[in-house]
Amino acid sequence: MEKSINDVLEKNIIPLKDLLFLDKLKVPEYQRPYKWTVRNVIQLLNDITAHKDKPSYRIGTIVFHKEVGENASLKHLNIVDGQQRLYTLTLIAIALAQQTNTKTETERILKNRVDYAMLNQPVRHDISKNNLAINFKEIQREVSHFEPDAVRFFFNKCEVVTIQLNTVSEAFQFFDSQNARGKDLAPHDLLKAFHLREMKDIPQLKKQEIIATWETADENKKLAPLFAENLYRVKAWCKYRNGRYFGKNDNYLFKGIKASNKETYPFAKAYTMNHFYTEQYNTHPHRALDNRYLDFPFQLDQPIINGQRFFDMVKHYSKIMEHIEATENQESLINGDVYFVPKDINSNFYRILYVLASYDKRHRQGDRYVRNLFNNALLYYLDKFGTAMLEENIIKLFIWAYSLRLKMQAVKLASMDNHTRESIRLFGILREATNPTEIQRIYLPQLKISEVKASGMGTTSNENNNKIYTKNQEDNTLLYLFQQFKYISFE
Repeated sequence: MEKSINDVLEKNIIPLKDLLFLDKLKVPEYQRPYKWTVRNVIQLLNDITAHKDKPSYRIGTIVFHKEVGENASLKHLNIVDGQQRLYTLTLIAIALAQQTNTKTETERILKNRVDYAMLNQPVRHDISKNNLAINFKEIQREVSHFEPDAVRFFFNKCEVVTIQLNTVSEAFQFFDSQNARGKDLAPHDLLKAFHLREMKDIPQLKKQEIIATWETADENKKLAPLFAENLYRVKAWCKYRNGRYFGKNDNYLFKGIKASNKETYPFAKAYTMNHFYTEQYNTHPHRALDNRYLDFPFQLDQPIINGQRFFDMVKHYSKIMEHIEATENQESLINGDVYFVPKDINSNFYRILYVLASYDKRHRQGDRYVRNLFNNALLYYLDKFGTAMLEENIIKLFIWAYSLRLKMQAVKLASMDNHTRESIRLFGILREATNPTEIQRIYLPQLKISEVKASGMGTTSNENNNKIYTKNQEDNTLLYLFQQFKYISFE
C-alpha cells in the first residue's frame, strides 16, 4: 500500500533566524531564475512592518525534498517551492547586518553568524543576478529606518512553515496538490483571498454570502474575463500603460485603501467618507420604512477600498458588462433589453450597435479585439458620465475603435493595445474629462479610402472614387456606417 503525502512529510514552524542558516540547503538546477521585482520586495517589507506589533507573523510555506547520501545521511535539502522568498529574506537580513542603525541588534540576535544558506548557492542566470542587485539596493533604502524592535520581530517572530519530503516526486506531488494540480492561482483568486482577509469586522454569514456569489460567477467563467479583458485594461489604458495580459503582479491595481485605517492619508479621506456614509445610510433603521438603497459611487480610475467594497465593485461592473455584452446579440437590441440603448431604431446608438452585432466578419479574432476596445471605451464612458450625451458621443467611440479595424488587414492583440497609446488617447481623455462635451469635441480625422486595408467589408468604390456602393443601401457594413457619419474621405 502506497504511503500518503502526510506519511512522508515533516512539518515545522521555524523563525527566520533559523531558516536563513539551514544546513546543506541547495537550489536545484530545475529551479527558475530569481524574478521578484521591487514591487514584490516592497510588498513583503510592508507586510512585515504592518504586523510587527503582533505576537508572530507567518510569511508562508517553503517546500523541500531531502536528498539522501551514503549511510542514509542528509546530502542536500533541495528547495522545491519558496526560492524567491528565501533569496529576498536573505537580502533583508544582510541589509540589516550592514545598516548602522540595525547592525548591533542584528549581530546580537544572529550571534555574528554570516554563513547564510542562500549565499552558498551558485547564481546561474543573468536575470537572477540583475534582480538580486536591484532588489538589494531597494532593501537597503527601505530598512534604513528600521528600529531595533522591528529587527527583533523580523528575525524572531517572522516564521515560515517548512515541509520536508523524502523524494523529489513526493515534493512535486505535494506542491501540485497545494497549487490546484500544478497551476498557479488565477490573479482574481489571489485578490479574493486578500480582500477576504481585510474583512475582519464583517459577520461570518455575510462573508459566506459574498463567497457564494463569487464562486457562482467564477464557475460560470465570468470573473477571469471581467478582470483580464475589461477592468484591468481600462485601468491600464487610462494611464497609457500596456493592458494586454493581466497577471498576479498587476493585482496591486485592485488593492488600495483600508477604510478602518486610523492614519488615513489626505487623498483617501473623500473615499473613506463615501464608504462610511454609504454604509451608515444603507444600515439606518429608516431603510426599513422607505426601502431605499444607496449604491456606492464606484469609479474605475479611482482607488479600491479593501474588503467588502472590492466584492461590491466586482458585482457592480459585472452587471454593466452583462448589458454591454448583450448588445452583441441582435435580439437583445430588438427587444430593448439593454437599459442604455435607445429603442428608436433610427438613433445613432441603435444603428451602430446593430451593425456591430450583424456584420459578416465580426467573429474574426481581430474583430473581436476591436470589439473589446469599443466595449471598454463604452464601459469607461458609462462609468464616468452614465448615459449623458451618449447618443452624440457613441459615434466618437465607434469611429475611434473601428478605424483600427478598417486600417489593418490583420488586427493583433498588440495592435489593439498600441491603439490606446497612439495620437488620440481616448482613455486618457476620458480620465481627465469632467463633462461629456469634452468627448464630443475630440477631433477624429477622416479615414482616406486608400487607407482601408480590411477585407470582407462588402463594399466597392465607383470610378470617380466619390461614393461607396454596397450591395444594399441597408447593408450592415462598417464602411457604410463610416460613410453615413462622414468619416470617409475620397480624395
